[in-house]
Amino acid sequence: MEKFVVKSNHFSLLEAFKKEAEKLGWKYRNSFNEWPKDGIDYTASDCICFSNYWDGKPTGYEMALSTHKYAKKYDLPQQWSEAIKALSIPKEIVVSIQEIANWKGVDARLIRIKKD
Repeated sequence: MEKFVVKSNHFSLLEAFKKEAEKLGWKYRNSFNEWPKDGIDYTASDCICFSNYWDGKPTGYEMALSTHKYAKKYDLPQQWSEAIKALSIPKEIVVSIQEIANWKGVDARLIRIKKD
């Protein structure tokens, strides 16, 4: 997933967007920085960054206050709908060996799983 940020000059919009992201399964990364109660210091943070890759390794879908640097940016409220679409978390697909065998037309006992 490509890292992206949502940016607004209004803390209330960032807070509302954070709540929508949480409804979709995103977690706030408190270990990075605490979510402020009364607003943000725009000299330290000006957006919420969304990624599934933090600290040099893959993680769950997490967000944190950040500064806009090298990520796709959505401005709120103008790009609210596009930003909501970017929050989509791919759903895991679960299939059985037998389903794969049926699809490929082979005996399930002949299927070997390789790790990429």
